[in-house]
Amino acid sequence: MERASVRHSAARLLCAEIIKLPGTARQSLVPNQVIATSGSGEALHVIVERGALAVRVSNRAGVWSVLEVLGRGSCATVGYDEAGAGAERGAVAALLPTTVLVAPLNEYLRAVSSNLKLASAAAAAKAWQHAALLRHLAILRIRRPLRRVAGTLIYLADALGEACPLAAGLQLQLTQESIACIAHLSRQTVNRELRRLRDGGQVYAARGMVCCLRADELRAVANGRVELRRSLRPPSCKFLKPRAPLDCAPPHEAR
Repeated sequence: MERASVRHSAARLLCAEIIKLPGTARQSLVPNQVIATSGSGEALHVIVERGALAVRVSNRAGVWSVLEVLGRGSCATVGYDEAGAGAERGAVAALLPTTVLVAPLNEYLRAVSSNLKLASAAAAAKAWQHAALLRHLAILRIRRPLRRVAGTLIYLADALGEACPLAAGLQLQLTQESIACIAHLSRQTVNRELRRLRDGGQVYAARGMVCCLRADELRAVANGRVELRRSLRPPSCKFLKPRAPLDCAPPHEAR
């Protein structure tokens, strides 16, 4: 909890400093919307102010997978490979309704080199972002689908942070299809393992939403320390209000 507070403080400081830079703009994105690049081809530095971004890549068959989830305070650079094949095969898109700050990369680098407060906040945010990426890569090496799905839910809960309000559990307002893209599994496999986690009492699943009810037990499942047992009482999450489903479709197929 203390680590999360420090991370969110660094994110707030980072956003407060970046918004002051010349040429910085605030963009509001809907789910699946790809970040717009400058017409001049100038590289842009993007930081998540609210919501979450997904770094996505497609294979030759057009199947999309999420390489990294960028929560509040995380950043990405766009504009280097927006022309040619790279623009079709990879994209940084909104995973949730998201607000980002977009600054010219040169202005950002100039500010970091001269502003100690900004440099410290940027270093802290980048360190957390790299640690989260390593956790995601470790999860993708897990072969058992149940453990991988449980690990993906924990990863998402940590990455999204304040984007997931607490009610009777931690809400992940994502469809099973989106979770499948992040876990690199089929939607059918994710649905099956979510049912097992629901029967075990660890999660509550509804349309367009998954609620992590028992994070400690879910983490134990991901680490392979416990075997699931069917819960005698089905889990519920009475405070949750399902929203419209969010897909992980390519940009041209976004609904």
